[in-house]
Amino acid sequence: MLPSATLQLDDDAAMAVLADALASAGDPRGTLMHLQLAREARPHDHRLAEAEARHLALHGKALLGALQTASSMLTLTWRRGFLEAVTLKSLAGDARWGDPVRVRQRSRLPRLLRALGALPVAQRLGQLTVAMPWSSFCLAHLTEALEAALASAPASLRLLRVEVLVADVDDGDPWRARTQIVRALRGGVRLEVDQALRPWLERAGLVARLP
Repeated sequence: MLPSATLQLDDDAAMAVLADALASAGDPRGTLMHLQLAREARPHDHRLAEAEARHLALHGKALLGALQTASSMLTLTWRRGFLEAVTLKSLAGDARWGDPVRVRQRSRLPRLLRALGALPVAQRLGQLTVAMPWSSFCLAHLTEALEAALASAPASLRLLRVEVLVADVDDGDPWRARTQIVRALRGGVRLEVDQALRPWLERAGLVARLP
């Protein structure tokens, strides 16, 4: 059972009815909705937080499909049984800025983005961030990932950010996003894309070619 396209997540009564229907059908999204609705009312209830974490761990495959195996790459923000924001960061190649690239494996990003777009829990996704370390491997596969993300994104998506990461030896986090961002619009989606991907944006007709 999929929620109606007109269902408003802020409608408490409608969300409770949907949660009941899904739970009655044995869909783990129903219990997740109930738990997250309860946590909104009691945000400091540690037992509810633990119950939500257990439910997500127990039903990760049903809720996230192929993305469950990529948990180390994912940062998920949930709201009322739906994914509100997703960050998908791949360190494939682990190439430092300017280093020669000797990577042969294919990036998992395009496949994972297509899988994300097919998930019922992602049909209210509003923000998606995709990132990889800089390398020629990164640039080739980030353009493929960008195409996959745009092709499979739900209608709710409003911000798609594609970042190229660089080594940051002065920070506890060894990678940080570069700040050279190109902004563009694709339908109702705002794109914030690393400058290194500008040639793809130009070929796609999303930004004007530089003189």
